[in-house]
Amino acid sequence: MTTRVKWSAQLNHVQEVSILGSANLGFWQKRLAGEELTPVDREGRATILIVGAAGRFMGVRFRELSVSVFVASAEVTSYFLVRAFNSNSFFAFCERLFFSTPYDGASVRVVNDIPTTISVTHHGRTSFHASMRHTDTIATRTPIQEFEEALVARVNLPSGMPSTSRHAKMFFARIGGSTKVYPFLAGEDTILIHPQKDGDAFHILSESAFVPEAWIIRSNASHAKSKTYKRSENVEIERHAVGEPCDATERRWRRFWQ
Repeated sequence: MTTRVKWSAQLNHVQEVSILGSANLGFWQKRLAGEELTPVDREGRATILIVGAAGRFMGVRFRELSVSVFVASAEVTSYFLVRAFNSNSFFAFCERLFFSTPYDGASVRVVNDIPTTISVTHHGRTSFHASMRHTDTIATRTPIQEFEEALVARVNLPSGMPSTSRHAKMFFARIGGSTKVYPFLAGEDTILIHPQKDGDAFHILSESAFVPEAWIIRSNASHAKSKTYKRSENVEIERHAVGEPCDATERRWRRFWQ
């Protein structure tokens, strides 16, 4: 029986600043083994996506940042959501309660204009900060890719229980909008990672030797999120709802990776 995605939230006019990078593959293979997931192997490295977004939900402004890992899937682009932070503590609470997502309340900064900035400050300390070279402007920074994004991806959630995939959950995320990709300039752009404790999202990033490679900027994106499903459910989604398979997403990035 074919089931359509049930979208729980759909947002327009989202400002997004993301960082695409890589990390130690063996680290993530061990980390995800208990989730019965496998990180995508890209030339011996795992692929990490850090997404910063600023928008409105029901008229209330918020900013959020999430850390995810690309995971192998024969069907659609798939991620494992390591952790997420929302500037509105009530929204973060609702995410945990109603969607089983690993959200915390934190101060999140998202500057969509060039030079872009994203950061997370938790309990009065900045755990993560990334910014473009402060002298850059639209005129001096040239994108290496420009395209119209239209993606639906599966987002796998932490189960909290080793080797018990029947308890694990997931949702679908849909992202659209004009997209520009810029190289992350090592030695000129800035990234600072200061974990607050062992095992937190930024400690994991640091331990897995995360290396930023590209900025992804969308100034007027659309975001949608489905209800949360059990991963073990036989949820079939019509092809027009799912969008492109995972190999199409990889082809999109091939020009940059090469």
